Amino acid sequence: MLFSFDKLIDECIHSQFFTNRLISNKLRGVFASANKTLKKYSNYTLQEIKEVDRHFHYVREWEKEELISKVLKKVWSKKVINSIINQDTELCQISLGEEEGRMIVILEKINNSAKRPERNFLFSPLLYDFEHSLHPNLKKKKLKEQGLICVMKEADC
Repeated sequence: MLFSFDKLIDECIHSQFFTNRLISNKLRGVFASANKTLKKYSNYTLQEIKEVDRHFHYVREWEKEELISKVLKKVWSKKVINSIINQDTELCQISLGEEEGRMIVILEKINNSAKRPERNFLFSPLLYDFEHSLHPNLKKKKLKEQGLICVMKEADC
């Protein structure tokens, strides 16, 4: 699997619907865990990732629409959103290798190689979801505002 971080939203997002902040006691290990996972996945095909990542799934259409309307529209213009995410775009969720941490990625087929199938798809990370705030059952518990740290900006917001 190939990765490109050109579409990663590097702004702090926090709302009742979604946050890319995390609990302070997870700060020390979250990027080490994420990097190990992405390193491992870089040698895998899409099918192998689906087999080893029990949290991998395609974002359903209604989730995609909700994500666009409640998160992406706060960060990007409609023109930018439409150029990146359209009807042909697949959004997926992958695990970051620890308990709740997830990443929402854009999945694109870029090759059709039989010799190097791990290079047939490009994952473009879109959002970190460190606290798995997009999960319907976890949304109900509502993340506490206290103790969540922004890792996308130098200063806490």
